[in-house]
Amino acid sequence: MTNLPCLSIRQPWLYCITDGDKRTENRTWKPPSGLIGKRIGLHASITLSRQDVPAAARLMRVNLHHADLFTRGAIVATARLAGYVRVCATAQECCQRLVRWGGFGAVWPVPSVLRMAC
Repeated sequence: MTNLPCLSIRQPWLYCITDGDKRTENRTWKPPSGLIGKRIGLHASITLSRQDVPAAARLMRVNLHHADLFTRGAIVATARLAGYVRVCATAQECCQRLVRWGGFGAVWPVPSVLRMAC
């Protein structure tokens, strides 16, 4: 059996990746270099971030108020981890941007999403 490295993502954001056109995930840390270019599992965390549902609905341009839309506690897709982009270059710029980005310092591009049948 092969081990599949996974990235846990809160709903509704994983739904936006698997069922919408969101192709990035924000993190405070860069990905391990050995995973760049490889396929990783996208795991739906058990936690549903209810306060993020309105923002996700605007991004998806649909009504997302039904919690049963969001699979939780399972690997729901795979994606190729294309690398990462630092959000800031200097410490001062980083402090300013992290306030705007909610504390995230790296953007992980995840193209080539393949949704699993759940």
